[in-house]
Amino acid sequence: MKKRMILRIFAAFLLLAALFATVSCAAKEETLVPEGMQSATAYGATYRLYVPTTWSLKILPGISGAYYNVMQQSAVSVAEYPIDETLSTELSALDENTSRIGYYFEKNLLAQTKLMATGEVKAYNEDCIATTLGGANARQYHHCANVAGEVTHFLHIIAEKDNRFYVFSFTATEDLYTYCMDDVKKMLENFAFGKEYTPTDAIKNFPTDANAPTGMKIASGDEVEYLFFVPESWSPNETSNVYAATAPDGSFVSVVPYLPSSEGISVEGYFEKSEEIMKTTSGTLYKRLDAKETTFGGGKALQYEYEYTVGGVTYRYLQIIIGYKSMIYNLTYTALPQNFEANRADVEAIIAAFTFR
Repeated sequence: MKKRMILRIFAAFLLLAALFATVSCAAKEETLVPEGMQSATAYGATYRLYVPTTWSLKILPGISGAYYNVMQQSAVSVAEYPIDETLSTELSALDENTSRIGYYFEKNLLAQTKLMATGEVKAYNEDCIATTLGGANARQYHHCANVAGEVTHFLHIIAEKDNRFYVFSFTATEDLYTYCMDDVKKMLENFAFGKEYTPTDAIKNFPTDANAPTGMKIASGDEVEYLFFVPESWSPNETSNVYAATAPDGSFVSVVPYLPSSEGISVEGYFEKSEEIMKTTSGTLYKRLDAKETTFGGGKALQYEYEYTVGGVTYRYLQIIIGYKSMIYNLTYTALPQNFEANRADVEAIIAAFTFR
């Protein structure tokens, strides 16, 4: 028996996390990853998302996804949203000429785009068509708007299946929208529905001789420049190139490297750019709570705490960013506000145990 998370929020956009609340026996994953692609599927999802290996994974609790360029809008995400009693009542009250998917799109996704946009939101009517998602009937919507001074495109494909809405979203700036479209088409061609996703045990092997601190275990591999330890009760991510671990309550810690461009970027600049994107994608519902210098991996680093609200759901983050050799590394702890402090001691132990080789 494993604790899994069931999404209970019915409005979201791109970088969301979700509330996991029930217990279930999940089936082992048997689907082969397509050649040249990698799994970007969140634990517990009843679908499979695969993305090219050239994309960087961005998987949050309940949200599958990846991005092509961290410094520009170019992200794909998929999430499933069960139709609860309240939403079911709203849908039942629609007249026969109103599409259930259309209603959901306008109330949640289009409303979020309008919240972020400066000026008019333009619809590409020729791209707003009936389609399929993983073989299920679906509807595609394509809009663009000026967001934070850039023309940004929003492509959503929504299917209703098994009393859930499934939302595939691709967001990108004007140039990257066209550039990445072939990759997006490959993602859609390989998208499939399936049993609850439980990663196999054999995909990623962790070293056993890493001298883990008492009560902790290694959650990183030999190919990276660091040692990342987590408490024994946390579950390391075993299915992708992102080293991360999940707490029993669904909270999440990840370590992500970033190679600066030739122009270079400072640790402060890296966070400021990320902060700008979060403010934009949340419709300004972002709040920095704390910022300070700290020690991480034996060197000086910056630590930030903030809350990020999207679609009416608030998540709390602790992020530590450090420059090491030619890379920037960030360790990010993500939790629902009510779970944040409960894991504080574990997260501090994770931070204290982190070392560069």
